[in-house]
Amino acid sequence: MSVLTEADLRILLKDEDLDELKEYRVAADVIVTPSARGYLTDHRIDLVIGDKRVIKNPSKRARERVRTPEPKQTRGCETSGGEKPEYMTSLNAHELVCKDHKRIKLRGRIDGFEAKILETQVIFHRDGRDRECRDLGEILDCTRLIMRGEVLGEEVPPPNLFGMNSAEIRDRSHHPQKYYGLPHFMPLKMEDGEVVLRLNVLRTIVREVETAAFEAFRNETGAPSRQDILTALNRMSSAFYVMMLRSKAGEYDS
Repeated sequence: MSVLTEADLRILLKDEDLDELKEYRVAADVIVTPSARGYLTDHRIDLVIGDKRVIKNPSKRARERVRTPEPKQTRGCETSGGEKPEYMTSLNAHELVCKDHKRIKLRGRIDGFEAKILETQVIFHRDGRDRECRDLGEILDCTRLIMRGEVLGEEVPPPNLFGMNSAEIRDRSHHPQKYYGLPHFMPLKMEDGEVVLRLNVLRTIVREVETAAFEAFRNETGAPSRQDILTALNRMSSAFYVMMLRSKAGEYDS
């Protein structure tokens, strides 16, 4: 199996009269990149893969009468034929990528994190722990803002949770003795109880999501391009620790 790129086409057709060329044929097992397809479409050249005409353009004369808009090109992992392969998915409205793309992996992590929050809410609601459910609901809303911001490229603001801003959440997680009369209590043990241990599971998951976000947005110099997402995830990790401290201190029972 070979790949035909736009750069390949430019070389192969450099001596051709593109105004006279009507079609370009390749074998059935050749992968034609989106940019190569766009190049052929721009020059009104039909693409035939095997025995299938996957790009059919108007005639050169029709082109002079009616100028059709250029299609949006889809870049990323390469494709062939007329349909999106199962191993590809949409990164955004105009770009297809393979499903092992780092940003697609991040979205999967966020999706799984949301599912785990909802599962924990169901357990807490069953046990009559509605105050913990309410706080988890705030974190769930924040998680969905992160997903929206990642997909649409929107800025994600620092989270405000439990009536605290981002700086207050961080301060409380760093100074538990000051706010809750408790020392840091890691590592955990079974005697810390089900609520604390379930909250700690969520805390560890969000740390994994944060790592996936760093891998997805790290640039050539090692710096992340989406610091807003990393900051939000880091504060959510602190928020879970604050919930654990509040549970240990008995605040949810008062």
